[in-house]
Amino acid sequence: MTYRPAPRRSNVSKSGLNISVARGSIRTIACAVPAFSRSNDLIPNASKAAQVTGVMARRHGPNSGAFLCFAAARRAIAATQWPLNSIDTLVMVTQTPERLIPGQGYDVHAWLGLPASCRVIDVNAGCAGYVQGLWLAMRSLDYGERALLLVGDTLSHVCDPSDRATAPLFGDAGSATAIEGTGEAHRFFFGTDGTGNDALSQSGHSTLRMKGADVFAFTLRTVPGLVEDVLAAAVVFPGSRPDYLLFHQANAFMLNHFAAMPILQEFKPEQIPRNVAEFGNCSSASIPLLVCDKLGPLLDKAPLSVAMFGYGAGWQWAGVNLGLGPGVSCPLVEV
Repeated sequence: MTYRPAPRRSNVSKSGLNISVARGSIRTIACAVPAFSRSNDLIPNASKAAQVTGVMARRHGPNSGAFLCFAAARRAIAATQWPLNSIDTLVMVTQTPERLIPGQGYDVHAWLGLPASCRVIDVNAGCAGYVQGLWLAMRSLDYGERALLLVGDTLSHVCDPSDRATAPLFGDAGSATAIEGTGEAHRFFFGTDGTGNDALSQSGHSTLRMKGADVFAFTLRTVPGLVEDVLAAAVVFPGSRPDYLLFHQANAFMLNHFAAMPILQEFKPEQIPRNVAEFGNCSSASIPLLVCDKLGPLLDKAPLSVAMFGYGAGWQWAGVNLGLGPGVSCPLVEV
């Protein structure tokens, strides 16, 4: 039998990213953060790092990422008034679990009292994890089914306190997004480059290691193409340019670089919100945290269209356009 290579797939974007359509609607987004805000003034010799990263303070506490997601999930369930037995899927995205076996999604399933009929999917993903989780949760749902997407990390727990590259940068947060299976379609864009898997990594009982120059080079190489693909899709699918651009809050230096891109000059500064100064880099939870922290009052009045861009460890980068309805955002939960 003669092997014949498959023809080039049509689901590849202009910049070489995978394109995948998923259907569903976000009903609620809730976020939980530690009540204690730790100023970077308390870290010796951190002032220079703060000037570059723009991080003035971070939320830091003893609770796990799973517990922060659990606290956010309770708020989200209360907001939607969903009966527990109506939840069909729980997707847990974290790269800072308290243990490796079993996944932390099973803990949250038990803490919430979800039924045996609820599927649990555990995912180890970093700063692109929220967009990845949205796609996975939506793809898991039939029409009318419901999912809880839990995304959160406590990277401060795995940082070396004396490492000026990581200790002043990373904060803790957890999120819960309630999603319903509907006919509303969203075009997701995904990129992966596994050759960069050691640029931001943590193994066993070691602390987090970050090669800052490699991380910045990665974002310069990949994020502009992602932005162009997502914004180009917004014109024809679903039909309008986004009201707000929600970037993973990596650091101020990167955010400044993205804001200066020619393609973004038509957007006002307030359309590219930031909260990295107050919360630090919260990894996978940074995008939902941005929604709850910055867009809540706006979403109380009217629906918004947003573009989301995640990028980080792996290497992974991902983006999507979608709509957020009135009342989607919940007030922050502090634990």
